[in-house]
Amino acid sequence: MKKIVLIEDDHLLSENLAELLTENGYEVIPATNGKEGIKIVKSQIPDLVISDVVLPGSSGLEVKRTLNKDPLVSTIPFIFLSARSDIQDVRKGMELGADDYVIKPFTNEQLLSSIKIRLNKNEIFKKHNKELTKSIAFSLPHEFNNPLISILGYSEIIEDTCEKNKLENAEELIKYSRIINAAGKELLGLIKRFLLVIKLETIFSDPEEINKYNENGAKFSMSSYIKNFISKLSVEKYENRVIIQDNAENSLLKISEEDFEIVVSELIDNAFKFGIKNTEIFITESVEDKFYCLLIKNYGRGMTREQIAQIGLFQQFEREKYEQRGSGIGLVIAKKLVELNKGYLRIESLLKAETNVYIYIPLKEKLNEKHFIS
Repeated sequence: MKKIVLIEDDHLLSENLAELLTENGYEVIPATNGKEGIKIVKSQIPDLVISDVVLPGSSGLEVKRTLNKDPLVSTIPFIFLSARSDIQDVRKGMELGADDYVIKPFTNEQLLSSIKIRLNKNEIFKKHNKELTKSIAFSLPHEFNNPLISILGYSEIIEDTCEKNKLENAEELIKYSRIINAAGKELLGLIKRFLLVIKLETIFSDPEEINKYNENGAKFSMSSYIKNFISKLSVEKYENRVIIQDNAENSLLKISEEDFEIVVSELIDNAFKFGIKNTEIFITESVEDKFYCLLIKNYGRGMTREQIAQIGLFQQFEREKYEQRGSGIGLVIAKKLVELNKGYLRIESLLKAETNVYIYIPLKEKLNEKHFIS
């Protein structure tokens, strides 16, 4: 059953439309003002939104403008209901990305036809998008992995041969083979991350996929997990330069262990990449209301408010001043995974001083009243 959010302050019209849509097989969730409508759309992830242009508080235009800023709901089909005197506003709404408008007074058939057309169009879009994504996801790994496997394999053969046979210039050949191997592994990791972004973008473009993702009930208990995981990561990759300052144990999180590890790994990697060389990063855990909070702090170049606001896919600021390689993809992956799990990511930064990245993950339940363990 398709889910429709109806934002209409005229109670009689709202009741009549809700009855009409219900009789035609739709699930209807009503809202009487723009602010309430925005909240419902973000929590319910409907298949379509119908909104009056003129509403108390936030107008229909403001509703659409606000939804456009949230990737979880920005692509949901949107229909305006408008009086003839609102035509200029409707044009503004169409410029914001609304899919259609129905002028009052309208017949039942006009509204139902508009809804059907928009839903069918969106289904076609989602189908093509899925097919394209599957095609990319299936072909790219093979296209990239096959030559990479050869590069990695032969670099290891060169190194082994030099070591076993003590060839002339062996040390130099071993050095080159290790450089080749390291570059191959780096490229392989980058490919996997790009494919993950493609997967996340596909889910974000489809409300049904978002709901499926959240309905799987993924969760895991923190206990001493974070300390063990980060300690292992610190030893293997970062020369013991990750400092855990506090623990928030006995928390059951609404996120899979796999997603959580990806988020934390990407943020720690990002903190080291853009922090001062050979310094530590600091991690603090806490429980705030119904959320588990993880703070990752690094000291380095920092970011301006404008740069934080412009964080987007594959964006790296002031690259000409810094030597670090990177596509800017890590922060995007972390942000999207956190949002997909109904959490959020926040950044505070002082330019040329420090950056604090906070992630908030919903708690499944509180296992123990004692959340902070020093």
